[in-house]
Amino acid sequence: MEDAKVEGSPAEVAEKIAESHARAVVFPKLEFAEKAPVGDIAQRMVDGTFDKAFLISEIERFTGVKVDIPDNPGKVLAVIPEHGYWSSELTLTDRVFRAAGYEVEFATPRGERPFVYGVSTDTTFKDQAWNAAQVSPGEAALGGLYNDPSTEDGQRLNSPRSLDAWLPPTPGPTTRRSRASRSARSWPRACGTPATMPPSSSSAARARTWTSAGTRRFAR
Repeated sequence: MEDAKVEGSPAEVAEKIAESHARAVVFPKLEFAEKAPVGDIAQRMVDGTFDKAFLISEIERFTGVKVDIPDNPGKVLAVIPEHGYWSSELTLTDRVFRAAGYEVEFATPRGERPFVYGVSTDTTFKDQAWNAAQVSPGEAALGGLYNDPSTEDGQRLNSPRSLDAWLPPTPGPTTRRSRASRSARSWPRACGTPATMPPSSSSAARARTWTSAGTRRFAR
């Protein structure tokens, strides 16, 4: 059967077509976020029942491989952007490493406390494409523990390590000309101040006028 013809101006026709397509959209019915495994895991972490034994049992259940995690496996540095982070990406990862016995240290670019994206702890937030809830009650509760500066987890975020003070600055792009220019500028500071030479002087003679004895030895 042919589609009914749409009458009206081009703008009216476009609007009617858009409305027709919008009415035809059917959002899929997905499982609620609180029933998802990540919601159950987050709730266990809030309740204090997510421990090393449970972690190992879950790894072995998923992989079918026996796991042996030593008592002190090592340290983990978690680098967090100061401009914002998604709550569960930090909180669940941190709790898993700590349950395994790792020592986790937080770091931000300038050593300032990072802030969490508000929607990542909001159980009413839904994905626009699928109309599905993205944050379970367990994830929201766990995120609240980290977002509160007075809790044990929140206090760890109050004073993260500063990458700016800890690591050297990232060098910028260099070219052959810029490297040669820097070398020429740094030479007088390293080897002394050159004397004023006439334009006709040979390169060997100019080299011997540098005040550094080491430079004169190289010239000879």
